[in-house]
Amino acid sequence: RSAQRSALTSHGRRRVGNYKHVVIQEYTRIPVYTADRRRHAGYLWKKSMKTIKQLDEMIRSRGGRTVLFQTWANIERWEEEMPHIIENHKTYAQMLTTADYKPLIAPVGHAYDLFRKHRPHDFLKLWCKDKAHESELARYYTALVLYETIGGKSCIGLPGPVDTHLSDDDTLELQTLAHQAVVDTEKEGWR
Repeated sequence: RSAQRSALTSHGRRRVGNYKHVVIQEYTRIPVYTADRRRHAGYLWKKSMKTIKQLDEMIRSRGGRTVLFQTWANIERWEEEMPHIIENHKTYAQMLTTADYKPLIAPVGHAYDLFRKHRPHDFLKLWCKDKAHESELARYYTALVLYETIGGKSCIGLPGPVDTHLSDDDTLELQTLAHQAVVDTEKEGWR
């Protein structure tokens, strides 16, 4: 679901509980194309920025902290799209940052990019057959990124997944790459 639809369904119709962290994931295509007139991207980007800000205000009013779930690129346009996705999630975060508050970025897309660079022969294993949705392997990998981003503790050494067979070496490599993605994001000031 896009952040716009989430805001509309959450705002006023359901009571939002008290949460320490709330993860927001925008529709995958919006953070990629922010100015392409053919896709009405400029309009959608502005609407997305407004909605993310509204959601963040709701989250903060309940004592929570926003976690921006960084999505990933289309497989066929990976090199072109990933830099835009990374930069535009920073733009979301900068918009929400104040003197005493900073949202978190869960660098899932960056973690996928690290996996692609370290294991290009296994890159497609992160997706289901449709090449758009995460595989079980990727869900574990994503969970590692979220664990470390939100919990603030290293994911290295956590148990492997119970629903997918991974060797101990593969589990450690995924943990190391997920950790590196979070560390890279922290170095840029988003922790």
